[in-house]
Amino acid sequence: MTDNEWTIESTIDKLQCNLAAVEEHITNDAGEKLTIRKYQSRCRRLGRLIPVASPTPEFVIDTSDLEPETKRALEKIHPELRRQILHQAVLRLFEAVGIEPYMSIGRKLIVKLIGATYDIWP
Repeated sequence: MTDNEWTIESTIDKLQCNLAAVEEHITNDAGEKLTIRKYQSRCRRLGRLIPVASPTPEFVIDTSDLEPETKRALEKIHPELRRQILHQAVLRLFEAVGIEPYMSIGRKLIVKLIGATYDIWP
C-alpha cells in the first residue's frame, strides 16, 4: 500500500507504531548510558502533568523522528485532519504505556510537530 492509499485509521496506526519505535540515548545520574523509547517516556512524564498543569504542556513530535512515508502521508492531509490524526496516535501511545488518556488527558492534549515545513493548525 502506498502512502496515497492510506486510510485515516491506517495513518493513525502507522504514526503510532512509528513513534513507539523511536529510541533515544540518555545518561542517568550514575553516568550509565541508557536507551529508552523516546515518546513512550514522554507519555509517562506528561501523563501526570497534562491533567493538572496550567498552561498545559505540549506533546512535541520532531518530524525527523518520522519515517519518510509517514511524513509524506501527513503532508498530504488537510491541517485539521492532520491535527486529529496526531492527537489520536498520541492518545494510543498513552494507552500503550498504561495511562488511560480519554477523560483526564484527551481533552487537554496539545500535540505539536517541530521541524515541519507545514503548519498543523488550520
